[in-house]
Amino acid sequence: MFARTSILVILVAACACSRAPQRDLFKEGETLYLDGKYSEAADVLKQRLIENPDDAGAHYYLGNTYMSNCIRPDKTALSNSDMTPDRWLGIAQGELEVALELFKRQGKVSPIPRFDATYFEMMCHVTRAKIHFILLQSILDAPPNPRGPDMRSLVPGIIKKCAEEAEQAEKVSPDAAEVRELKELIKAAIADTALQRPAPPAAQPTQPIPPPAVRHPEVPALAV
Repeated sequence: MFARTSILVILVAACACSRAPQRDLFKEGETLYLDGKYSEAADVLKQRLIENPDDAGAHYYLGNTYMSNCIRPDKTALSNSDMTPDRWLGIAQGELEVALELFKRQGKVSPIPRFDATYFEMMCHVTRAKIHFILLQSILDAPPNPRGPDMRSLVPGIIKKCAEEAEQAEKVSPDAAEVRELKELIKAAIADTALQRPAPPAAQPTQPIPPPAVRHPEVPALAV
């Protein structure tokens, strides 16, 4: 009886040792993102979020993945899908918004081991501003469509959103190099878009208005 029990214990231990280690989906997704494999990173990060939908770090990296794929597609399923870049940018903004909200709700503890809390919060705002910049550039680069809506009318509002995110990032980390670079980008964007505005029509020289003719009272004609 003792021998059978010993054999059973050995078999259970052997099975436990041969079991594959559990995947660290967050670390795997982070590594794929940093290697520029955006489609693979997105798949892994979405698996992570199925396991833990409140993982602010996974939402952060997923948003960055979608944004980065719009800048430099990795020529995989993510970039070859039917979704247009502006749709990907919209999803990226949503992921960053969720990441920032979860970060605040969870006591402002950094969800990414290689970031401290201040840097994570600041980079959420900086990345959101970058997403607005990509959308701005796509609007300015697109040829005008006389049959469609005037997308360039959105430019002032997009620049305003960039400035708001820069202001939030500066409140968190005023001396960060990323904040200084962001503010310079905003200045350049304002200057560039100002150059593309149509020049106002030249003012027409005003003609002096002649004074109204003085009407004298009629004098009855003298009899001859």
